Amino acid sequence: MRSAIIVPISYEGDSVLHLLQDLLAQVSDQDGIYAVLTGAREHYSSLITLAHDNPALHLCQGVGAFPGEARNIGIAAAQDATFIVQIDAGCFIAPDWLNSILEPLTSDTCDYVVGAIHPYRSATELWGVRLDREALFAALTQQRMRRQGDMPGGAAIAYRRKLWEAAGGYPENLRCGEDKLFAERVAALGPRVLFVESAVAYWELGPQVSNIVGREYRYSMHDALLPQITKAVRIKLGECLALFLMILFSLMWPPCLWLLVIPLAYLLVNTAKKVRRYEAIAQDKWQKLTPLGYALIFVLNFVVLCSRLLGTARGMAQRTVKGARYV
Repeated sequence: MRSAIIVPISYEGDSVLHLLQDLLAQVSDQDGIYAVLTGAREHYSSLITLAHDNPALHLCQGVGAFPGEARNIGIAAAQDATFIVQIDAGCFIAPDWLNSILEPLTSDTCDYVVGAIHPYRSATELWGVRLDREALFAALTQQRMRRQGDMPGGAAIAYRRKLWEAAGGYPENLRCGEDKLFAERVAALGPRVLFVESAVAYWELGPQVSNIVGREYRYSMHDALLPQITKAVRIKLGECLALFLMILFSLMWPPCLWLLVIPLAYLLVNTAKKVRRYEAIAQDKWQKLTPLGYALIFVLNFVVLCSRLLGTARGMAQRTVKGARYV
């Protein structure tokens, strides 16, 4: 087999069916799709029917598996695949995506291919304000698009199977963050890495704005559980902690209430930067903000900062109480 496309699946709904149909339209006779079902089997009747009609689609059982374990299950099932391609459920792919991401490997140009990944544009409405949900997530969490030199370890990548074997596979006991650890292990092997901007995939955030807050909380918690806490995580924690403590101190000591001006000024400046980022990447028809829209982003920015603080604090507490190695 030339390549195995690995797709961990939880409960992403109809978008999974869309993704698999797009992949089936792009696979050759030398490729196979390995969908790893991490939820209860009764939720996947449409996928079972699709697999029955398409021999290239293989369903692997992985009930309760975290993302890293799910990827390992799929890769292990594709024993004769020379190349591994990864895409996550909840993503959409551009036409000819599979060929674009595989070509550098088949031509022996590199060992590890990083594809471009962008938010899938969709609108949401809060308090009568129409917003681009994915652009809002990217702005509030300061996410940036992939570029040359990046080496992520999750969705929209392809690599030689021998790299997965040499790296010892994915860590299996993390809800998220396993992709960062895998990428670090692979980077230590010194592979030839190539960024292919034409291999574009699109990710879709959950249907509610609350998904932004929940995702940032989980990401911050698991970042704090990584064996080596990065400088970026320490900066995030310090930023949020200083903001929270200043607000708490001001409210507890009324004579110092004027100190609220400092965190308020910080929030205003920080929000202004994120508003500019939102307006730069949002769809034209959703980017015009009313005064209520600016106020909404200010509130959401504060909520995201709080969720980041709580997530990082929980992760640090687990490291302290249970020990980093155990966690």
